Amino acid sequence: MSCIRKVFEYSLPPQSKILVANFKDDAFYRFFGNISLAKNSPINPDKLLSDNCFKSLWYELDRIDNINRQINYILEFCSPYLQKRDTIAEQLINFKEKSLDPIKATARDNDQTERNIQIKQKNISDILQKK
Repeated sequence: MSCIRKVFEYSLPPQSKILVANFKDDAFYRFFGNISLAKNSPINPDKLLSDNCFKSLWYELDRIDNINRQINYILEFCSPYLQKRDTIAEQLINFKEKSLDPIKATARDNDQTERNIQIKQKNISDILQKK
């Protein structure tokens, strides 16, 4: 289930272009972190920045006329900030063996208790449900 924190309206003039990034699985949280702000927080996150933090990226992308090169530029730009996914989370997300219990198999493969893996899986599920 998605949770929209801030609704905004926009319009694009004719001949405008827009590039939308869809984050798969936990990619949004791997990039931006898993910070939970209170709904009624007195601090507006937009006020913490003196300028749009992606403005320089926008200017660079505007100079690139090929969409594939723009995407590659974005990926290169983001790579230093992207947090490495937890190994066990990776195994749980990519678990494909239908005949095995993912919790038991992952616990066995990582020499962990099933309870530890259950907790990890719950945390992953919580993150993915925030999307």
